[in-house]
Amino acid sequence: MPLRPLEGFVVGVTADRRWEEQAELLTRRGASVVHCPTITTLYLASDDDLRRATLALVETPPDYLVVTTGIGIRAWLETALAWGVGDALVDALSGTRIVARGPKAAAAVQAGGLDVWERSATEQMDNVLALLLAEPLAGKRVAIQEYGMKSPELTGALAGA
Repeated sequence: MPLRPLEGFVVGVTADRRWEEQAELLTRRGASVVHCPTITTLYLASDDDLRRATLALVETPPDYLVVTTGIGIRAWLETALAWGVGDALVDALSGTRIVARGPKAAAAVQAGGLDVWERSATEQMDNVLALLLAEPLAGKRVAIQEYGMKSPELTGALAGA
């Protein structure tokens, strides 16, 4: 029996979502697979803080929304639909100036039925911050769709503006 292309190799699959498909593909080619996710995808529908923040934004829409990841905005909009407030959230955000961190975030915003006001040219949060700081932010509300970690530099700079 001939060796399969990955016979004798051990491959680590670091994905959280759909990792089983990757592992099956590698195993069929002879690899031993170790699953070791480096990030975790959370089920947002049970996140009470997100629900409260979403309802607050529906009630009082922000002037600006920073969208940092495509998957994050998609998951948020889908979760809002599951809660029965998806249309209300999109309606509330329809007048909001939305800043996308990059092309994937921008595409997800548009797929969700919203318009992108500005897109960072560099996909760096520094550039997103510069776009916002060029605006008259005094008295304005800015919401940030975070991407798994807090952004104290961003939130601090925006609060100061």
